[in-house]
Amino acid sequence: MKNQITISNNGSSILLDLVLKSDKRGKIVLTVFVALLIGVAVFALSNAPRTAFPKIILPAMILWGLIFYFPVRYLLWNLFGSETFAITTRSISVERSYGFYRTRIESFPFTKLYITFDTAHRFDGGEYGTMGFHGRDPTTGLPVPLVQTTVIASKADLNRVQEEINKMFHQEKMKGAGLPTFSLN
Repeated sequence: MKNQITISNNGSSILLDLVLKSDKRGKIVLTVFVALLIGVAVFALSNAPRTAFPKIILPAMILWGLIFYFPVRYLLWNLFGSETFAITTRSISVERSYGFYRTRIESFPFTKLYITFDTAHRFDGGEYGTMGFHGRDPTTGLPVPLVQTTVIASKADLNRVQEEINKMFHQEKMKGAGLPTFSLN
């Protein structure tokens, strides 16, 4: 896998930058498909009789909305996709980028954090997959999914992320376990 993962730790939070690197052939096929889909939609609208325009405005807007939301968004994700996670000891925030379009930052607070690794592929002697973050339901105590990475990364990279998270939680725990002040005077 050519996907890139960058891990940085500033002491109070861990930042993960996951960048999607899709195959060129897939990008070309997807671009041609989206171009054909838009071409068919434009052709259909341009050949509609003028008297039918008041009746087809709403269906045309729905069609363009669906074309943008699904295939164009998927194309932009495969061309420019990346996601950024900010993890603290109290919440996880995520922002996804589609090139010129970024989603709003979503934050998921938690009291206890569980991390899972979902294997998607096995090849060249390595495992590749996504990382899931789960919190604890305060009423039942059961794990509930918070957010999951979309970009597929190697298990070794995701293990490094988990190690950094464990270090951050250990440091946070050690800050709370300070020694009492002592003076010889």
